[in-house]
Amino acid sequence: MSALLPKADKAAALARMPVDVIFAHSSTQVEAARQATQTIPIVFANHADPVGVGHVASLARPGGNITGLSMLLTELSAKGLKC
Repeated sequence: MSALLPKADKAAALARMPVDVIFAHSSTQVEAARQATQTIPIVFANHADPVGVGHVASLARPGGNITGLSMLLTELSAKGLKC
C-alpha cells in the first residue's frame, strides 16, 4: 500500500482485506478506520482523548470495536491548571 494514499483510502483498503485487527498509531488514524469499518477491531496506541472525541464510550468500557491506550491529556491538563 502506497504511503501517499490519504488515511481514509488506506483504512478503506484495509477494511476490504481479510484482516483480524486494524492497528492505529494515532487518533487521526482511528477516525479513518472508524469510518471504514464497524466490525473489524481497531486498536490504537496513542490517543489524546478517545472519550472526548467519541471514539470510545469510556476508558473502562470502550464498547464498540475500538480500544487502546490513552495519553489522558485532558485529565492531565486540568490537573495542571489546579496546581
